[in-house]
Amino acid sequence: MEFAKVTAIIRNGMIENVEMALEKAGVSAFTVAKVKGVGERERKFSVFNGPSTHFKIEIFTKGNRTEQIAGAIMDAAHTGSVGDGLVAVLQCTRSSGFETRALQNPAKFASLLADLRQPVSFAKTPQDAEPRPQQQPA
Repeated sequence: MEFAKVTAIIRNGMIENVEMALEKAGVSAFTVAKVKGVGERERKFSVFNGPSTHFKIEIFTKGNRTEQIAGAIMDAAHTGSVGDGLVAVLQCTRSSGFETRALQNPAKFASLLADLRQPVSFAKTPQDAEPRPQQQPA
């Protein structure tokens, strides 16, 4: 079974739209980070613009779902303005677990993806965050 990573960089104001679109598309596990950068259409050292802050979203998924997920992100984040962001799909050739440091076969990777089906929400502050339930070691 083939796996891929969908990476998107989107505007700050679009994160809630994208979160809802991913939920509707059946994506329940992903990584989000605030990032700063300069796009190809922005001036790199402008006093007025400077690096802009965006969100970076990463999703590991089965290869046959990448178009659906990338499309959901693009539809939810599109404003038609310069700086909307981008989506990239990369083939995932291997994964290794930190716990055992063992190279995982695709079947094990599929099982890990299935285990990540936890509800995700973006808390406004760390105090608003709900603790994730701890999984029992196998």
